[in-house]
Amino acid sequence: NGGGASAITIVPGSNGSYPPPFSMWQASGIEAHPNWVNQGDKRFDYGFIGIDDPTIGTQLGWFGFSVVPDSNIPNLIVNIAGYPANEPNGTMWFNSGRIVGQDPAFLTYMLDTEAGESGSPCFWYSGEDRIVLAVHAYGSSTGNKGLRVTDEMYQRITQLRGF
Repeated sequence: NGGGASAITIVPGSNGSYPPPFSMWQASGIEAHPNWVNQGDKRFDYGFIGIDDPTIGTQLGWFGFSVVPDSNIPNLIVNIAGYPANEPNGTMWFNSGRIVGQDPAFLTYMLDTEAGESGSPCFWYSGEDRIVLAVHAYGSSTGNKGLRVTDEMYQRITQLRGF
């Protein structure tokens, strides 16, 4: 009903089987941007989930994240991996495509997404590294959209991770 989550279970790499391929963790903290919570401003439709176990990244790997200058964005090929609602429960799906538009808050890309994939990382490969430049949020017939990693989002991520 549009309310916030009171508890979240993190199941990385879920493939629809039980037990999952990796462990499961309970979120230790849940945070949504106040401009989204209080005003419904789509430019701030993102949040963060905290996990107390500092070894998860060492066990499973992690994404980098970056504020990407406008000049580096046109025609960049990006990827999304998520859990679409129209596929078997708990199975991760992947797609890639080109960025076709941008503004200060959003990137628009031509790759297929479905309901349930909001919050998925929109990332590009820099050598072997996966770098998140947006968080998938919206779909439409003219392209799907992700919230760009902005300076504000980047600073909050670094605060939460203790960099």
